[in-house]
Amino acid sequence: MSEKRSYWRGVWLRFKKRPAAMFGLSIAILLLLAAIFAPFIAGERPIVMIWKGKIYAPIIYEPRSIKGLDYKGLMDADARLIMPPIPYLPNTYNLDEVLLPPSKRHPLGTDEQGRDVASQVIWGARTSLVVGILSVFLYTAIGLLLGAIAGYFGGVIDMVVSRLIEVMLCFPSFFLMLALLAMGSVSIDLMNIHIKLSGIHMIIFVIGITGWTGVARLVRGEVLKLKQLEYVAAAKVAGASPSRIIFRHILPHAISPVVVVATFGVASAILAESGLSFLGFGVPPYVPSWGGMLSRAQDFMDTCWWLVVVPGAAIFVTTLAYNLIGEALRDAMDPRLVV
Repeated sequence: MSEKRSYWRGVWLRFKKRPAAMFGLSIAILLLLAAIFAPFIAGERPIVMIWKGKIYAPIIYEPRSIKGLDYKGLMDADARLIMPPIPYLPNTYNLDEVLLPPSKRHPLGTDEQGRDVASQVIWGARTSLVVGILSVFLYTAIGLLLGAIAGYFGGVIDMVVSRLIEVMLCFPSFFLMLALLAMGSVSIDLMNIHIKLSGIHMIIFVIGITGWTGVARLVRGEVLKLKQLEYVAAAKVAGASPSRIIFRHILPHAISPVVVVATFGVASAILAESGLSFLGFGVPPYVPSWGGMLSRAQDFMDTCWWLVVVPGAAIFVTTLAYNLIGEALRDAMDPRLVV
């Protein structure tokens, strides 16, 4: 255990020496916080409200006594409210404020339906990160399992998994995603449990089942190398089961390159989701999405620059941040750098 701690401590020390890595990590943390606390940054419910001698926090819990109140109307009454910095939800329409440029009231302007662009960007961060992180988690789990089984058992199992990887690689992943998403939804019956995937869940599922090949190939190669080591042979002699050997003795030592691939994968998944939403195959229109914002901005590119620049910058900065983190992790985890 102490050896593992010293290894990860060394990784962190090498990682934080790179200014670009710390910049990327800072951006990633800020985006994650924005996604988690989106209702506190952009929303129509007060963070704190003092009304009729009582203190409420409607953004967290809205009791029956204040449910349905017009909070903006209360601002002119005797109530004291602390509103989010951006007091608009991403789908709040206002046809009197259509295509307004950035101003004090709307820091990043409004779109063709009067919706606040800043609110859409904040809530779009939640969509992008949820899709990016969960889809990478899904395909990393699939790749770890298939790669470990193929590398450890070899023979027919290895041949089947390897051929499956080759078949998947024959198809351009983005076009494969488009073909799967064209089905609209997928129903899965598992152990008398019926699961219907659509919308954002379908996006996560599609990116997950099309992106596992790189992880599987990487893990297979690591397992083929590690299973030849003496401590694995000792575990076999001691009577350890194959599953225990794989998950207890082999995979923990093969996880470092997978972490690097997964970090790059988050950036790729966010780009994929944005591209799919731009083409109309992504999340539903009512779900805030950076790709969806770019898609709607096509008709106003010449006159309303903020509709293109803002979501485009969000996509660029996010993917840049995760790529910087991935590159730094790759260098920090390089065994040749471990003293």
